[in-house]
Parts: sequence; structure tokens; C-alpha cells
Amino acid sequence: MGPHELDRATVGGRTGSLGEGRDFVTHWLIWIVLVSLLGCFGWLLASLYYFRWIDWWPIAFGALASIALFPVVLHGLLWVRHGRLGPERNAIFRGGS
Repeated sequence: MGPHELDRATVGGRTGSLGEGRDFVTHWLIWIVLVSLLGCFGWLLASLYYFRWIDWWPIAFGALASIALFPVVLHGLLWVRHGRLGPERNAIFRGGS
């Protein structure tokens, strides 16, 4: 197998964006990590701004609400993008028919 065979195999193919993936759980885990880090950063930044430790529970509540509502928002974005709640059939079964 030559060094450029993978390149030749994918010529004409298109890499999808992160939002076009079909692995919902991976996207949710990425979102959980991102929201958790942003919540911690926001709490530390606010604590530095006021020169004292502020209450952490409002930020934690917002982060948990964002994590819990992620599926609703994702399905809403898919509906807006495709006009329905699901990917196009030809996007799932590209070569077959």
C-alpha cells in the first residue's frame, strides 16, 4: 500500500463538519466537556473580578441545564437546517438504491 493510496481513495469525497456526524453520543460528550470547562472558567473569572469566591451553584445550574437541553437544541437545529427532524435518506445511504 503506497503512501498516497488513502488520498486517492478519498478524492472527490467531502469531509463533513462536526454537526453533520451521525454519532450523537460523541457530540454530547464533547458538549459536556466544553460546557463544564466554560462553567469553571466563568466561575473563576467572576471570582477574580469580585475579589472573593462567588456562589458556584448558579453557574453549575446553567451548565447542567445546557447539558440536559442539548438533544432538544440539536434536533431543533437539524429541523431548521433540513426542514424535518432527521437527515436526508440519501445522506444516510449514499451509494445504494
